[in-house]
Amino acid sequence: MRGSIVKHLVDNNLLPKNQHGFISGRSTLSQLLYQIEQMIRAWEEGKATDTIYLDFAKAFDKVDHNILCYKIKSLGITGKVGLWIREFLTGRNQQVSANGVLSSPAPVISGVPQGTVLGPILFIIMIDDLDCDLLYSVASKYADDTRVTARISDLEDAKGFQEELNEKIYTWGPANNMMLNGDKFEHLHVGNNLNQIKTDFKDPSGNIICEKEHIKDLGVIISNRLTWTRHTEEVVSKARVMSSWALRTFTTRKQDPMKTIWNSQVRPVLDYCSPLWSPSPTDFKNIDLLEGTQRNFTRRIDHMEGLNYAQRLKKLKMYSVQRRHERYKIIYIYKIKEGRVPNISDTHGLQFSQRGRHGCMCVMPFYPLYQNKAITTL
Repeated sequence: MRGSIVKHLVDNNLLPKNQHGFISGRSTLSQLLYQIEQMIRAWEEGKATDTIYLDFAKAFDKVDHNILCYKIKSLGITGKVGLWIREFLTGRNQQVSANGVLSSPAPVISGVPQGTVLGPILFIIMIDDLDCDLLYSVASKYADDTRVTARISDLEDAKGFQEELNEKIYTWGPANNMMLNGDKFEHLHVGNNLNQIKTDFKDPSGNIICEKEHIKDLGVIISNRLTWTRHTEEVVSKARVMSSWALRTFTTRKQDPMKTIWNSQVRPVLDYCSPLWSPSPTDFKNIDLLEGTQRNFTRRIDHMEGLNYAQRLKKLKMYSVQRRHERYKIIYIYKIKEGRVPNISDTHGLQFSQRGRHGCMCVMPFYPLYQNKAITTL
């Protein structure tokens, strides 16, 4: 059933381009690359960006069945499939068990069933029209994690953005019987060095949204200066904690088990979304921070006595963190070329050209102001 729905959406070009959750080829990395590219490009044009991070109250549980079924029908999903989806959503009951006693059944009047194959794609359909007809801003989503970003060059842009929030974004919740939790909204302003007037923005209740210097977005800490030192330090701290836990928990120091522990427990912490934030080759301080965790871990493995870090990696057939991150960037670029993942931008993304004996050439977007910084992004 899910395959039929997705095929219909793909064949009719109905899959939302700014939704990166639960869709093949899209991920937290593709979402974050898109978001950061918007900020960098605005910075290069001398414009600040203001991003409002929205929060839904009990997002999956608040989906109105009638409204969702109407939206499904408007996408052309009708007939037996549409009827089946309605039956799937409605007529459910739930009970609570306490001390071996079941409560009386209570009807489930809203929400998409979580943990089901269909739940995520139905939720995507539900919130697809949240950002319809936006003029001052663009929205990007990963499931229910939604952020709205506007380029601000003057006070008029800021006023237009606030009006758009009030009239289009904030009104969407009541119109769809879903609640936006303004107390958990966050505001990230990028462009403090552009000498522009900073503007406060308000939530649906009229309260000023708290502006942050750093915001954790899908597990990655984004700075209002678009540097990645804070995130790198956080990653290293988590990796050290996980490494210490693993060394305390497992007594073996044999090569194969230790490599398995590293690859399954510690390495994913160091590698998550690394094409976005990995230090540049000249950022020796942060490179050394990242390598330090792997350097210390490999020193604990049997038969590594007297070997330096490079020799240990060679004997263990492991890559350095820096080399591994370089490979991830190359692999992601290859996936963009093959159409397996979305390009960073339709107009400012990677460009590929065939040049005879040199093979395929990749032209990356050039951002002189941003790339003068110590850290660069894919």
